[in-house]
Amino acid sequence: MKYLLIAVLVAVPIFAECSWRSDARRASADARREAAQARLQIRQAADEARREARRSMRDMASDLRRERMQWAREAREARTGWAREARQAAQEALESAREMSRQMREMGRSFR
Repeated sequence: MKYLLIAVLVAVPIFAECSWRSDARRASADARREAAQARLQIRQAADEARREARRSMRDMASDLRRERMQWAREAREARTGWAREARQAAQEALESAREMSRQMREMGRSFR
């Protein structure tokens, strides 16, 4: 019995150390898995941030392009309006000149 007790007293610390090492290995493996998972999540978040930045830049470029087109359309409409007004003014001036010419002819006829 005495030898059995000695064997148990020697074996228990050895088994405890093996158990401790096993627990340490499991904890280390768990920590590595968690670290890998964290790296993956960080990579995915960075990818999503890049995608969002690209999407935002595309949206900004699209908005800018739309604003330029709107500005060009307004400028074209303004030029068309000015040209219309200039044609009307020229037409009115031509009609006025013709009326003046007609009146001068009539005045010239009346002096004869």
